[in-house]
Amino acid sequence: MALTNLQGPALLRPEPELWSLAGEELADCGGVLDLALPKARAEVLACGFASTAHQRDKTACEVSLALGGLRKTLRVSGDRQWTPEHGCTPPLAFERMRLGWDLAYGGEGCADNPLGRGMPGAGEAPAGPQALPNIEYPQWPTRPGEEGRAAGFGPLQADWPCRLRLLGDGHAEMGGQGFAEDCDAGFFNMAPPDQRFDQDHLPPGAAFEIRNMHPSQACQQGRLPDWRARCLVLRQQDGEERCELLDLRPTTLWLFPHREQMVLVYHAAVPIAEDDAHDVLALMPALESAGQPRGLEHYQQVWRQRSDKERGALHAFRDADLLPAEALGAWFDTEVPAFEHPQFKRREAQRQQLQAQRQARVGERADMPADLPPSSLPPPRLDELPAFYDQVHAQAMALKSDALARAEAARQQPSAQHIQQAPEKGPEGIRRMRRLLEENAAAQPQQWSGERLAHSQDLLHRLYLRAALAQEAAERLPQEQARELREQVEERLRTTRDLSGLDLTGADLSGLDLRGACLRQALLEGADLSRCVLDAGDCREAMLARADLTGASLRGAQLEGASLAQAFGEGADFHEACLDGALFGEVRFQRCDFSAARLHSTELERVILIDCLFDGASLDNLAISEALLQGCRFQQAQLHKLTWRDCRLVDLDFSQASLAHCAWIGSPALRPDFSGASLRKCAFPQASLERAVFAGTLLEQCSFRGGQLAGAYFRHARLRLTDFSEACLRGADFDDCDASGCLFIRSDLGEASLLAADLIEALLGKARLPGADFSRANLFRADLSQVRLDGRTRFDGAYWARTRGVPPEVTRQEARA
Repeated sequence: MALTNLQGPALLRPEPELWSLAGEELADCGGVLDLALPKARAEVLACGFASTAHQRDKTACEVSLALGGLRKTLRVSGDRQWTPEHGCTPPLAFERMRLGWDLAYGGEGCADNPLGRGMPGAGEAPAGPQALPNIEYPQWPTRPGEEGRAAGFGPLQADWPCRLRLLGDGHAEMGGQGFAEDCDAGFFNMAPPDQRFDQDHLPPGAAFEIRNMHPSQACQQGRLPDWRARCLVLRQQDGEERCELLDLRPTTLWLFPHREQMVLVYHAAVPIAEDDAHDVLALMPALESAGQPRGLEHYQQVWRQRSDKERGALHAFRDADLLPAEALGAWFDTEVPAFEHPQFKRREAQRQQLQAQRQARVGERADMPADLPPSSLPPPRLDELPAFYDQVHAQAMALKSDALARAEAARQQPSAQHIQQAPEKGPEGIRRMRRLLEENAAAQPQQWSGERLAHSQDLLHRLYLRAALAQEAAERLPQEQARELREQVEERLRTTRDLSGLDLTGADLSGLDLRGACLRQALLEGADLSRCVLDAGDCREAMLARADLTGASLRGAQLEGASLAQAFGEGADFHEACLDGALFGEVRFQRCDFSAARLHSTELERVILIDCLFDGASLDNLAISEALLQGCRFQQAQLHKLTWRDCRLVDLDFSQASLAHCAWIGSPALRPDFSGASLRKCAFPQASLERAVFAGTLLEQCSFRGGQLAGAYFRHARLRLTDFSEACLRGADFDDCDASGCLFIRSDLGEASLLAADLIEALLGKARLPGADFSRANLFRADLSQVRLDGRTRFDGAYWARTRGVPPEVTRQEARA
């Protein structure tokens, strides 16, 4: 489908505008522009208004459309009535009138227009005033007592008798499994018959004319864009990927004169090996200018670029690869010049200021170049992203190569200026930067307010928290220094209990009672906090990287924004602690208690959690990657927007938990238990969940597509609109479950048990069912078409009403492979 303008050079508009137009202009028929199947006869439709703005008579006008050799004219009158006493009243004046079927001839019982007016009830004479149609054919005006003709430019709705009868006499018996043999292809046309051509495509480049359907233009004229629609089809054939380039026919023209826009619809058909097109891997549509064809090689190259996992996103916005360059209309990425972007303006102003300062000091050092490097490149337009990326990548590689060369030269020719210093450890770097910051503030007090200095110090501290894993660990304090520091802490605990901001790196605080103490932004990297009691303590933004938390109690502690990178411990208690935004990189916890704790908006990367408790915890917006979780329990926990990526999950217990919008990506889970849990809109794409337990679980709109769920247990589960397509469910137990509306397309249900399962409207097309037991299952309106059975498949006592596929009389003896 292509949305473009009526007049002037044809410019494509973006797809969101197309669907917005359809929703607004075609609300009466659900926003449907087409039924997708190719049409034997091309057609033209128009939606809009009749306008009297271009004539003196405001009570009636004629509207018309013409395309190629097709022309149609309608007469539109103001509101009129027919009364037994006075006959037809004069039409009322109007400025514009919507050309809807409710204003044309018809009414209840009219096959051509059930929505219309002017048609009396069967065997009835109008007892009072009767509204007459506003829209008529000029040659067939409506007269009371005579049968009229429905007149309009718009679509005939699919459920009107005039279209339904085209489905054929055998349609009802087909049960939705295809079209009847006597189906008339005219059903797929939406336009009235007098708006259809005697050929299957619109006249290429045909001229059109529209009259009295625009408030300021009496006549709108133009030509159809001379475009050629193509489509690259990728399919699986004989174990190989094959490409084919299709030519599409322009079959349908939608006109929206009052909006000065039109929509062109193109069709094509291609044979498929599977009735659900499972052999088709992808479709890539394109448009060409008629005189500028592109070959199969071009589209194959575009597909390879766009499907590349690393760079495909860069090429996805290059519309010119699939569309005529001259047809690309302005949109958000082209309407605003890149150089006017505020961010670019700010960077350029800063560069010019630094340039001026640099030139003022250039005489101080002979080796200082007078000019700064060019400013960063302006933001590229979306279609320039691939070239921009290549340019920036090449510059980065050149800079890296130059830096490596200079480093190697410095290593081979050491000098006092290039002596390599030992890497900074622990808080050494932040101490140095704080000193520089304070010296700079003291030297320029007019530029450094107390608020600015405090803000900068906060930023330095947060930088330290995030850089913990990128630097070497701080060393443990010597015994005497550790003893003195512990005594200082004990003294504060006897007075203010305020340890905020203190540098306690490597300190031995084991066994201390720190309940309610304030350790906000305290530096505790590598500290020994084993057996400490930090209940209700304020540890916000504290540095706890590599700390020993064995046996520590942090019940109800505030740990928002704290860094626990590479922290470790066994038996630590975080009950009801708040860990929002905390940093957990590479932590190692065993038998720790996080029950009723709160973990929001953070990442757990390469963590190891063994036998930890998260019962009743609130976990929201977490990204867990490359982690090992074994024997952990999440009973009655609230999990929202969790992503498990490349994790190893063993014996996790989610019973009675609530999970929403969670995803398991590349994270096999062995024997997970979801008994009594509720899962809403969760995704397990191709996940391995063998021997998973979902007893009594509620699953709503979840996806296990392509997953490995052999031996999974779904007894008494409620599975609502859940997708198990192409999943391995061999030996799974679905007894007494409610799987209404679920998808099992191409699933492997071999040896599975579905005793008394509710499978109303479930889709099991092409599923493998050898040895499966559907005894007493409810298969009302289920789809079992083309399923694979064997002599062990059982349907004893199953309910078959309106089921597709396996006939109702099937028995165990009749089932066959």
